[in-house]
Amino acid sequence: MMTKKPEINFKEYESVDALDKEEQALFDQLQKGEWRSVKDLDHQKMVALEAAKNFSKKDAELNKATIPENERWLYQGDNLKNLDEAIEWSESHPRRDNFDEIAKKIEKPDLGFNG
Repeated sequence: MMTKKPEINFKEYESVDALDKEEQALFDQLQKGEWRSVKDLDHQKMVALEAAKNFSKKDAELNKATIPENERWLYQGDNLKNLDEAIEWSESHPRRDNFDEIAKKIEKPDLGFNG
């Protein structure tokens, strides 16, 4: 036999300043009694979990088709994170115009000895 959980009276709670706009709207709805507990919570959790898995599979299949083959490497492992870090580094460090310096090294490399 299942025991009924006591209901929480959100009307007794005061508003919290730290809530963002969306959270405040949800809190207001709770206080007005616009939300109700679901029957058979465990079953509803399983339904939601299955829906999330199916969405994730569908999303992966859609993305596979929309991401060009030559760009898929970006989404493997930490590649996207590494690329974001490299871009962030390059944006935070001043660009050096050293083309001539690089060109000289290519034309006549310094092998570390005279002769």
